[in-house]
Amino acid sequence: MNAPRSNRVFLPAVLFMAAHVGGCSCDYAPLHEAVRTNDLQEIERLLDKGGDIEIRGGEERYTPLVWAAHLSRTEAADLLIRQGADVTATDRSRHSGVGYGAGPRRRWTALEYAVSQNNNALAGILLKHGADVNHRAGGGWTPLFNAVYNRNVGMVRLLLEHGADAAARDENHNTPLHRLIGMTLHEVYYASAPGQRRDPQLVPGPTPAGARVEIALLLLEAGADPHAEDLRGESPWDMINSIPAQEMADTALLKSLFEKSAKRN
Repeated sequence: MNAPRSNRVFLPAVLFMAAHVGGCSCDYAPLHEAVRTNDLQEIERLLDKGGDIEIRGGEERYTPLVWAAHLSRTEAADLLIRQGADVTATDRSRHSGVGYGAGPRRRWTALEYAVSQNNNALAGILLKHGADVNHRAGGGWTPLFNAVYNRNVGMVRLLLEHGADAAARDENHNTPLHRLIGMTLHEVYYASAPGQRRDPQLVPGPTPAGARVEIALLLLEAGADPHAEDLRGESPWDMINSIPAQEMADTALLKSLFEKSAKRN
């Protein structure tokens, strides 16, 4: 097993801005550029010359691994992990995150970025190597909140299999189940208001067929409480009961799942 390289000599400060990535005139190191281009040979060459595998760059102060996850460079990320990169390192962003109630996207790990990019393969690699499945980022969101926000059934299942807390709370005491049903409410609103421009911060897009029920079932089986209340005193049960049955085809099934879960608990 290779020893971590974070203590190696700092790469000479030949820093640059790669095509003004993201519009930021912040410094990126050659290792970040090698990651951006997914140049595995160059990554190995830089590390063999003593490059710092935890060097930070860009406005968000990405480590190369976090940068790789942000860009969904799975092969580069896998190489960095095998060379000893810290899978728990975070960025240092002060920018707003995506998703309703997400709060500032602060202290995202590579896993958060992999989940947000729907990169199930990379998420699996990170989890295998010790990524924190319950890391709380901006707004108190854990990776599971982002997986639910994306309605990614496979990602939700993967995170739960690795110990994600289905009853986790964000800073407003919302659970992942609150987020799922909250987006359902917004979908109903947009469906009933033709011409109303959809806010991607609230709902990223239409829910794939069957995904809502499948995710709800996964969360409930993992211990989510449909009667858990947020800071406003509202529970997922309250939210689902505010949706007219005729407005959402799977409302009745969701209610049935909630009722069965409540009886088991």
